[in-house]
Amino acid sequence: MKILIFAYIVLAAWLPISPKELVQNSTAFETITNAPWNQTQSLRLENGIYVDIALPCELNDMWTFNPDSTMIISDVAEFCRPDFGQFDIEGKWVLFDNDTKLAFALSNGFTIEALHVVAIQQNRLVLDYINLADPNAPATERVVLER
Repeated sequence: MKILIFAYIVLAAWLPISPKELVQNSTAFETITNAPWNQTQSLRLENGIYVDIALPCELNDMWTFNPDSTMIISDVAEFCRPDFGQFDIEGKWVLFDNDTKLAFALSNGFTIEALHVVAIQQNRLVLDYINLADPNAPATERVVLER
C-alpha cells in the first residue's frame, strides 16, 4: 500500500523535486537515463511461465527516461498506424525504494504505473508491473526493454 500512496503523491504532483534529490549517485538511475530503450517483449505469466503477448505495434516502441524526470514513449509508426504517423506519449517518472521500483504517469489520460525493477543492465531492463489495487500480489505482467 505504501507503494501506491508514494507513487500517487509523487506523480500526481508531477515531481516537484529534482530526480537528483530522489536518487543521488545511482548507477541504476544513470543506466536507465543514458540512452533510449526499445520494447522487445511484453509478457504475461501463464501456468508459471512468461508468455510473450505483445502485439506487433507494441514491439520496438522507444522508451526514453530523461534525467529531469520526464519520459517519452514513442510509437513506432511502421508497425502500428502508418496512416497516423509516429506519435509520442509524454509523462513523468521516478525511481524509488532503493532503486527497486520505478513509477511513471503518462499524459493524455494514461494511468499511473508502478513497476518492480527485476533486472537492470546496460543493454537490458526488465520490469514487472505492480498491481496498484493489490501491491503485494505476485506480478503477472512483465515488459522487457533493450538497447
